[in-house]
Amino acid sequence: MRRVTLFLNGSPSNGKVVAVYGTLSDLLSVASSKLGIKATSVYNGKGGLIDDIALIRDDDVLFVCEGEPFIDPQTDARPPGGLLGSHTDWLTLNVGGRYFTTTSITLPGCSMHLFERTAELKCTLDLNMFVCKDT
Repeated sequence: MRRVTLFLNGSPSNGKVVAVYGTLSDLLSVASSKLGIKATSVYNGKGGLIDDIALIRDDDVLFVCEGEPFIDPQTDARPPGGLLGSHTDWLTLNVGGRYFTTTSITLPGCSMHLFERTAELKCTLDLNMFVCKDT
């Protein structure tokens, strides 16, 4: 048995430690369940696509996606289109150079014009709600 930590593609937080058994399809199924997405691909920490379960080592950090290209959580580059995966309710917000991935339904109290003024906002991520306060 090997143990790995799974993260959503592009996210350096909220990882899930899982045991690796069986096939790559089995890992994708576990990742889908643990991360709440329809996992289709797994990347290593350097962006290499994992296409065989034998390539995974104990204590690897892996990034799981729904088909989009690898998004390095350490880079300042903006993710393509600001979306995470093919699930259109997911969005990635760049707040002061730090990325937060959330769903559009967690942002009902903040209109989009507020995000154009991120330099004037104090924003925090609180579990299921993105809270914006004018400073």
